[in-house]
Amino acid sequence: MRTAWVFPGQGSQSVDMHKPWLLNAEDQLLLEEASDLLGTDMHAIISGESADLNHTANTQPAILLTSYMALRHLRGSGVAEPKLMAGHSLGEYTALLAAGCFDFATALRLVAARGNAMAEAGERQPGLMAAVIGLSLDTINEICDSISQASAVVSAANINAKGQIVVAGHAKAVQQAMEACKQAGAKIVKLLPVSVASHTPLMAEARQVLADTLTSIEMSAPSVPVLRNIDGEVHDQVSDIKKALCQQIVMPVQWVATLQTMKNTGIDCHVELAPGKVLTGLCKRTQPSMTLLTLDTPNAITSMQVTT
Repeated sequence: MRTAWVFPGQGSQSVDMHKPWLLNAEDQLLLEEASDLLGTDMHAIISGESADLNHTANTQPAILLTSYMALRHLRGSGVAEPKLMAGHSLGEYTALLAAGCFDFATALRLVAARGNAMAEAGERQPGLMAAVIGLSLDTINEICDSISQASAVVSAANINAKGQIVVAGHAKAVQQAMEACKQAGAKIVKLLPVSVASHTPLMAEARQVLADTLTSIEMSAPSVPVLRNIDGEVHDQVSDIKKALCQQIVMPVQWVATLQTMKNTGIDCHVELAPGKVLTGLCKRTQPSMTLLTLDTPNAITSMQVTT
């Protein structure tokens, strides 16, 4: 099989999500390393109150840490490397880590800086994100365009699957869009457990902070192709990767395009690493012919060894 490994972003977090991967002394040391690097007790954050975990400055390093724990165990099992990698929003950084673009410490500091910058931008420009299921992208764009104005912006932020789109922006505008989507016949409209309006112009200040941070980051070309969020195409040159990461923070996540690129390049097995199963569900809706595997517990590695 031609396999792609995919890494989740915000919204996939859950309390104690790292515990299944604390299997040996090396795992504990990794957790302690992350805590030392960030100057905060990551075990306490992930095992504490969900409100603390859902704060974007905490969520981002916590998810990257959990995904990296799963990745190390997967690679330790001897499973063959994938043909492609991708990650949803924050997960794009984990994919680049997995592809050898930077080491764990660099990745953790980078996403922590990203998370803090986004949290600070969110304090100055408060926003919301809401999932809308059952409406077309064209309909959602029309609704957002009719509501948006200079002081109250809302737009499609995550193009996740056919009929499954996330809108984001200023709180008032998002609430108006949610009501309009319900009136337009959406099956489900619900707020997401995130504290900022990611992938919208509200993150412009965070984009500049991220650009400054990336300037000082040493990065290598990926050992395995990594698909960009901004257009679903392959990362290539380091300069292009850094530019795409800056654009990603204010532009929609093109996950439908990402999955289509996988299909077009012959990928027939989609493997989602921990935490959660969000991306598996999106692939099932968008590319149902793919074999879907979810690495949500260490026991799942056994089935991966057989299937792939």
